[in-house]
Amino acid sequence: NAGNYGLSVNSFALGEAGLTWASIYFVTSSLLTNSAGVYVATVGRTSPKKALLGLLKIPSLYAIPLALLVRVSGVSLPITLWRPIDLLGSAAVPSMLILLGMQIARAGVPRRGRLLIATAGLRLLISPLIAWVLTSFMGMSGVISQAGILESAMPTAVMTIVLATEFDVEPEFVTGVVLTTTLISPFTVTPILAMLGV
Repeated sequence: NAGNYGLSVNSFALGEAGLTWASIYFVTSSLLTNSAGVYVATVGRTSPKKALLGLLKIPSLYAIPLALLVRVSGVSLPITLWRPIDLLGSAAVPSMLILLGMQIARAGVPRRGRLLIATAGLRLLISPLIAWVLTSFMGMSGVISQAGILESAMPTAVMTIVLATEFDVEPEFVTGVVLTTTLISPFTVTPILAMLGV
């Protein structure tokens, strides 16, 4: 949700500059989540070699560097290629919401309440606190710092359900975390916006 939710919040609160920095944070965190995150989540259930090979199934590990390469090179894609890519991109958010609904229907009422609340607290409260400490330590300020803190305050991404389901890493619990953090986030993001002075 640092993408769908976070980029929108940053754009609204911080304008174009906030959106730019939030996009940089989002792409970087996506690469880390979809590489190191997937590896760590799966290595306990399989061999390190199989966990590394599992990374080859993650499309964003190819798409992000390829998109950056196209962007930096200044190559403009022909309309016949751009149109289908644009349509697929537009379908991403509705597809994720359908997936979330299907997983919620399958998982039912979230279980393991204490762990769920602890996980939500880590994501929505501790994560932005860590971001604040890191941005202060690195001498970041203004929009750069604010965008990073806001991105770290977003709820758990729906994409984690896809990864948890694909690699069979407690998809029901992950669905509960996504649902819980998304429902609670307006009550945590709003005070963070106020504390950041935006």
